[in-house]
Amino acid sequence: MRWWAPCRWLFKAFSRSPGHLRTGDQGERLAQRWLKRRGYRTIGRNLRLGSDEIDLLMWSPDRKTLVIVEVKTRVLPQGSNAQEINPLDSMTPVKRARQVRAGRQLMRHPLAQDHAIRFDVVSVRLPERGRTIIEHYVSAFDQ
Repeated sequence: MRWWAPCRWLFKAFSRSPGHLRTGDQGERLAQRWLKRRGYRTIGRNLRLGSDEIDLLMWSPDRKTLVIVEVKTRVLPQGSNAQEINPLDSMTPVKRARQVRAGRQLMRHPLAQDHAIRFDVVSVRLPERGRTIIEHYVSAFDQ
């Protein structure tokens, strides 16, 4: 038996994702499903382009535009007003610049050069009780 075998539970405990990553992953899955129901087609999820990341890369319903989707997810504490907590408030100019930089890197790919690119933001609010609130901001910002 290896020395670490009895400590396997310890490795599993520390290998779990932090809560904010699990929340973000849940929001991305919900946003992806929500967009697919509206005709968008998924190309990829959590794509790394250098130091930048694209949450969702999708085709628009008309299949003419590549859509880079930034998903912002927030858990709403019980008793809070959904309108008080807006995930878009965390879309800082730095985050926008990273998305634009990722879009420019994407445009260098031969398959993407003949298509327009659009930057959308999907806001996902997860209340402790009740229905999830999803809002889609088309062309949320420009290149």
